[in-house]
Amino acid sequence: MNLKSDNAGALIFDLDDTLYTSDARTLDVARMLLDEIGLQKESRLSDEVLQRAFAQGPDRWLNKYMLDIDAQQHWRPSHDLWVEYGRRLLTSLGIRDELDALAAKMISRWVTYGVDMRSHLPDESKSVLKELHSRGYRFALVTNRWGDPSPLLRRDSILDLFEAVEYSRVPGYMKPSPFMLIQAATRLGVNPSRCACIGDFVSIDVEGARRAGMVPFLLTSYNPKDRDRAPRDITVVKDTIDLLELFP
Repeated sequence: MNLKSDNAGALIFDLDDTLYTSDARTLDVARMLLDEIGLQKESRLSDEVLQRAFAQGPDRWLNKYMLDIDAQQHWRPSHDLWVEYGRRLLTSLGIRDELDALAAKMISRWVTYGVDMRSHLPDESKSVLKELHSRGYRFALVTNRWGDPSPLLRRDSILDLFEAVEYSRVPGYMKPSPFMLIQAATRLGVNPSRCACIGDFVSIDVEGARRAGMVPFLLTSYNPKDRDRAPRDITVVKDTIDLLELFP
């Protein structure tokens, strides 16, 4: 689909594994931390087992907690809540002894592997953004992150390209909820049906775009696994550079 001919008003980008890559995935960081606190056996668990431990333990608990307190868009867990999150992860992995000490130690070290410090903007992403911007496309960024990504964008000299930056990790606000996407379109003053959403997850980015009445594009440069999950009517973009052909 050539959205230029369809009068595209804006391009709304996801952040992680769309524009940015990471030196280590969350599961990789979890393994390093488990190893550092002396849980070598647990650090060697498969991705599937670790993902299930996160989903069934701390993630389920934290999502319920946020809904119970009616958490708003930019709410973030306190240090004590993160320690409780760590306790529940360890419990989900079958750890029973010294939970408080291990959880506190793990969370204190998690800061060392902060998401911004792990995030990297490839030269190709930066050059494609600047070229698309020079062609007259307007940008917004919508990400399921806890914190404001603006300092990261400023660090890499691309913040001025984005007219709207939306972020949240709170259920009801985070994608695939259409809330932030609609909010970004509103800030831009562009009808949602004239917005193209570019992201890497079918269940999050593509679904969110559809709920918002926008046109989804699945970018598989850094998350090729979702290519096979893409609905037939979705445009799959193999590499970031290919966006230049789609948006002339």
